[in-house]
Amino acid sequence: MAFDSNVIYLLFEGLTEFAGSVSHVPLGQKVCTVDSAGQLIPGVTARVVRPDGSLANEGEEGELILTGPSVALCYYKNPEA
Repeated sequence: MAFDSNVIYLLFEGLTEFAGSVSHVPLGQKVCTVDSAGQLIPGVTARVVRPDGSLANEGEEGELILTGPSVALCYYKNPEA
């Protein structure tokens, strides 16, 4: 992918479960990889867990658990989800 050096690109990643973004790429930092969503925004924590709930090792597949002040407590009309 070619980037125009005269344009400022901003990247923010978000989820429907969050009111806003969960990560960003700081202004001026070049990120051109598909395996990164940047840095977590302040107040957001992340961990990857195995199916049994234990913490996964680096590079191991698992479920991404995000927490922070803007995370939804439940899904609308589906609190068990």
